[in-house]
Amino acid sequence: MNRKLLKDNAKIALKRNFWLVMLVVLVAQFLGVSDVGATSGGSGGSGYTGSSNSFDKDNKDDSDSGDDWGSTYNNQSMQQMSYEDFFSDSYMPQIPEALTTALAAGTVAVVIGICIVVILISILITTFLTNPIQVGYRRFFMLNRLGKGKFVDLFSAFAPNYLNVVKGMFTTSLIIFGWTMLFIIPGIIASYRYFFVPFLLAENPTMSGTRAREISAQMTDGYKFKIFVLGLSFIGWQILAFLLAVPAALLTCCFMGIGAMLVYCPLGGYVSATYAELYEERREYAMCVNITNNTELVGFETQE
Repeated sequence: MNRKLLKDNAKIALKRNFWLVMLVVLVAQFLGVSDVGATSGGSGGSGYTGSSNSFDKDNKDDSDSGDDWGSTYNNQSMQQMSYEDFFSDSYMPQIPEALTTALAAGTVAVVIGICIVVILISILITTFLTNPIQVGYRRFFMLNRLGKGKFVDLFSAFAPNYLNVVKGMFTTSLIIFGWTMLFIIPGIIASYRYFFVPFLLAENPTMSGTRAREISAQMTDGYKFKIFVLGLSFIGWQILAFLLAVPAALLTCCFMGIGAMLVYCPLGGYVSATYAELYEERREYAMCVNITNNTELVGFETQE
C-alpha cells in the first residue's frame, strides 16, 4: 500500500466534483453514514399559607358569631403547629409498603420497556436505512473516481436487490457485534476483516453476504493493520476538524448541529475517496490471484 498515492488519487477525484461530493457526504451524515469518527415545593408552601389565611378569616367570622370551638382550634392548635410539624411524618399520609414496591417495580418496567423500544427502533433504522445507504455511499465514491458519480447513487441500494443487500449487511454487522462481545479486540479485527463488504455489495448487489465476507476476508488477509494505519493517518485532520466543529455546533445548535457536519464534510469526503482508491487496489489484487473474477465483480459502471 502506498498511502501517499492513494491520497493523491483521492484528492484528484474530490477536485473533479467537489460540491457534489460535499452534498453526498452531508446527506450521508444526516442518515448516519460517515468515515470520520461525523438530551413543587414552592407551590406547596404557598398552598399552606393560603390555607392558614382562610382559617384565620373563617375563625374570625366564627368568633364574631360566638363559635367557641372554632376560636379554640385557631388559638391553640393552629398557632402551636409549626411549618415543620405540619410536614412531619405524623401528618403525612401513610402509603402501604406493597403499593410503594408496586409503583417502583412499575417505574422500572416502564423505563426498561422504553429502552427496549428505542433499541429496537435503532436496529430497524440501521438495518433497513443506514446500511443500504452505506452501500450506496461506497458506490458513489467508486463511480466518482471515474468521473461518473451522481447524487442518486447514494440511494442505489434501494433497488430490486434491496433485501439481499439488507440481509448481507445485517448478518455482517451481527457477526462483528458477536465478536465485539469477546473483549472488544476480536470485534475490531472482524470489522477490518469485513471492511470491503459494503464495496462488494455496492458493485454486485446480487452477491450473498457469505460470499462478500469470504472475498473481503481474503482481500484483507495480512492487510488489516495497513488499513488501520491508513485510517490513523488522518488523525491530524480529525483533531483540527473537531476543534472547528465544536464552536460551529454551538453556533448552529438550533439547526441540529449542521455547522459541525459542514466542518466534517471535506474531511469525510477525503477519507471516503481514499478508501475507494484502496478498494480499487485490493480489487485488482483479488482479480490477479483468482480470489474472484469478472463474473462476480462486474464493475460499477455496468449497473443500471
